[in-house]
Amino acid sequence: MNRKLNNLTSIIASVMIALFILVTAQSVAKAQGNSEVNRELARVRAATAKYHDVNIALEDGFEISGNGACVEDADGLEGIAYFNRARILQQGVILEEPELLFYVPTGDGNVRLVAVGYFNRVLYIDTRGFIPGIFPSRSNPLPSYLQEVSGPFTLFNQPPDGPLQVVPGETVWFYGLHVWVWSSNPSGMFALGNPRLNCSANN
Repeated sequence: MNRKLNNLTSIIASVMIALFILVTAQSVAKAQGNSEVNRELARVRAATAKYHDVNIALEDGFEISGNGACVEDADGLEGIAYFNRARILQQGVILEEPELLFYVPTGDGNVRLVAVGYFNRVLYIDTRGFIPGIFPSRSNPLPSYLQEVSGPFTLFNQPPDGPLQVVPGETVWFYGLHVWVWSSNPSGMFALGNPRLNCSANN
């Protein structure tokens, strides 16, 4: 009886040790992942700090999107978007070179940088062999014969949203990622909207 009890105790102890090792390893991996993401976010802040002055953003090739409207909805503020045409036209994304900058009005005629965005167009091929490579713009849903060959990316250990269309039926498909590096967001660092901010120029 004592031998069986000792064996059972040994088994339980072994299981507990194994669980402890597993949980510890997972915690270490998670901490290391968070450290890497924090380092990447720091690199983005260092690369985009100059764009707090919107005039420098304009000098670097950014343009205000559309009519310059500040965008917000029930999920919160997205902001006033500025885009860099050269960065958008190239395939792929570069950590220190976001394609988009997002600002909010400050109420004194100025704007404040709150977020950056990454944008990558989706490249498809026509598997029927008719068109070797296209950026379809007016297909929603996409025909089954179109095969995605480029577009998705991963930054900050985070997958992007997409594939999406900026304006359904009028523009290319893309993958995008919002990153609130210059303003806290209760919905999360990578959420599309920020409920803490608004377009009423009192930010």
